[in-house]
Amino acid sequence: MVMGGYNESNVGQKQTFILRVDSTGSYIKDVNTYPLPYAEGFWNNTLIIQNKLVFALQNVSQGQD
Repeated sequence: MVMGGYNESNVGQKQTFILRVDSTGSYIKDVNTYPLPYAEGFWNNTLIIQNKLVFALQNVSQGQD
């Protein structure tokens, strides 16, 4: 799963998608099925997957609280 980040103009993105790689090739699926709550990146790239759920800590500036 690919989540958030910044584009070439350094603007935060909410976009999410699944990058699937298998023996037939690679493709992107489920674009923005679950967009991020804030258009920002992640300072910590460690996530937890438990019971088919993804948990990740996103950095959000105080101006967006």
